[in-house]
Amino acid sequence: MDVYTYLKRENDRIFDRVETLTQADDNALRKMLLNPLSQQLPALMTCKGCTFYLALSDHAPDGPASLANLNLHHDTIRAALTDLGDAANDGWQAPAEHLRLAVLRHIDEEEREVFRIARRHLERQMAVDLARIMATVMATGELTAA
Repeated sequence: MDVYTYLKRENDRIFDRVETLTQADDNALRKMLLNPLSQQLPALMTCKGCTFYLALSDHAPDGPASLANLNLHHDTIRAALTDLGDAANDGWQAPAEHLRLAVLRHIDEEEREVFRIARRHLERQMAVDLARIMATVMATGELTAA
């Protein structure tokens, strides 16, 4: 598996969880869904930054400019997660929708633009190695495992 397949799978998994969260009509269910998402989503964003994005910025002349925007998306997503966690039981729909749209925008840009740049500049073996490293980091929670 290469990094593009790995990230597509992880992006789809995260977005499905965000979608389920936005459709939750019970506060207890919403909190049950939000707790793991509040850990998994920042962990994935950090992992991307320390592996895939770092490799891309090192190997692609146009990588850093594209990555700056993705990092802004990460900041927006983190803020949306905080807002959603702080939202009152009767006011969570707007922050949940904000989170959904921020995640969707990020995934779209990453998979459409950044993957295209990466495919031009990262060697096939590096793409495979990055997927393996990311899977290990996400499984162990340790960036030093890479």
